[in-house]
Amino acid sequence: MSESQPVIALEGVTKVFDIFSSPRARIASTLGLPVSKKSRSSFVAVQDITFSVNPGERVGLVGRNGAGKSTV
Repeated sequence: MSESQPVIALEGVTKVFDIFSSPRARIASTLGLPVSKKSRSSFVAVQDITFSVNPGERVGLVGRNGAGKSTV
C-alpha cells in the first residue's frame, strides 16, 4: 500500500494579532503611520502548530473563544 500525500498540511504555523489601545492607534497602524509600543500589544492566537490531514481523514477543531480555530 502506497503512502498518500496529505490534503492539508501545516508546519510550524504561528499567528500573532496586534491589539490597539484605541481606534486612533489602529487607524494609524493601518495607514502605515508609527504607533507607540504603549498603544499596541500582541496576542498570539496560535503558536508553532504542525499537523496534516490525509485523504479520508476528518478533523475537528475544538477550543474556547480566541483559541485560534478560525485562524488555523
